[in-house]
Amino acid sequence: MATDFYNFIHPLHAFLSILIPFGFLNYITYKLAWELHYREFTWLLFASTLALNLFSFFMMQVADTVYPLQVLFLFSYYSTYIFLVMLLLKSVEKIVGLFMDVVLFLRDGIGSILFGIYSFLILKPLRAFNLNFIAKFFEYVFMGLKFMFKLLFAPSAQSTTSATQTTFRVKTFKNPNQYASIARGGEAHIYAVSRKSLVKIYKANYATSEKLETLKSLMGSNFSKNIVTPSAILNDEDENFIGYEMPKVKGVELGILFLPNGVMKNFPKYTLIDLVSLSLKILELFNIVHKESVIVGDINPRNILVESKDQVFLIDTDSFQINRPSGVGQAIYTHPKNIGKKYSSYMRTISDDTYALTMIVFQILHYGALPYGSSDVDELKRGVYLYSPNSVNNTNVHPDLASSHHRLSAELKNYFYTQFDQKKYLPLKILQQSLESYKKTLLKK
Repeated sequence: MATDFYNFIHPLHAFLSILIPFGFLNYITYKLAWELHYREFTWLLFASTLALNLFSFFMMQVADTVYPLQVLFLFSYYSTYIFLVMLLLKSVEKIVGLFMDVVLFLRDGIGSILFGIYSFLILKPLRAFNLNFIAKFFEYVFMGLKFMFKLLFAPSAQSTTSATQTTFRVKTFKNPNQYASIARGGEAHIYAVSRKSLVKIYKANYATSEKLETLKSLMGSNFSKNIVTPSAILNDEDENFIGYEMPKVKGVELGILFLPNGVMKNFPKYTLIDLVSLSLKILELFNIVHKESVIVGDINPRNILVESKDQVFLIDTDSFQINRPSGVGQAIYTHPKNIGKKYSSYMRTISDDTYALTMIVFQILHYGALPYGSSDVDELKRGVYLYSPNSVNNTNVHPDLASSHHRLSAELKNYFYTQFDQKKYLPLKILQQSLESYKKTLLKK
């Protein structure tokens, strides 16, 4: 019996004694490789080493000739070490970040364990004897110790303070070329630095003091998490402002849904009710911005990411109009009276934001179609509304689009008519109320 137990436990002990340190080594190696964007290689390494280790280990338990299998096992074992050393040489900063992850994990873990022991040995007996006041006192003492422990191991970050005593995180960012570039524009490049963070690095002419002030204003705002604002200002090694860091969010660009079959390809189960809900969620985000007395200015579908009808994100917030003209925009989402003007030459108003949002909601409910004949600048300037009641222009509308427009409520159709045909300003609140009323009607059907 004892021999059987030993024959069972000995290989299990040997396997675990190798698996535990090797598993921790692999975790560090794979995480580092992933953060450095060697994604495909990471999966390949994981699959191959796991297969080799399991195969060679279990074969050693049954095979008569162990030596070749030991060589195979050691090769796969130490190849991970070699790869880890290569990654260490590739990026020291990433290792520091991983080390801090481990420290923070230990900090939270140890804190929770100590609190459990403390609660069991001190707080529980005190409460058992109805000494709740003393137990409460010790509980507050431990909370203070836990807070000090958290501060002790908290990652340090350089910060600057404005005249209003708002603290801004500032980081030094080196060698962006080591990261994967996910977008390149006229003003800046965007890089993925981790699974949770992106950085936007401006071209030299656009890293201005005005842009820096805009970013600081955004960092001091009370926007919701769905309005993606900077999490840190980025400087180069000479402490020159070069860009900012921001949270990475998921979603499909709203403009993708405006392409032919865009909704069907990305959200195949969406119905008209879902599109109305999506419109309301987008308006809700912009209402949050307007309540902070901020005009967005550059409103366009590329700056709106859709994860679901209930989860929408507003990005590229550094183009918000804060104390200066936004300087950028798209003709489609510009009020006809301002088309042709330089965006840097005038300050936009709430009516400009309202016009752009009305256009976006119209496109959502008409599967990307515009209210005018085309996106040609001259056509947009003329602003001939194709969906006017009893208009001869209705003959230019595709039957499917005419049907989509016809099924809308009278309130919505009147709002679009007033904005696009009569060129009169109506508050965004009226559009929101019309959508909410229409949604209730659809739900009753």
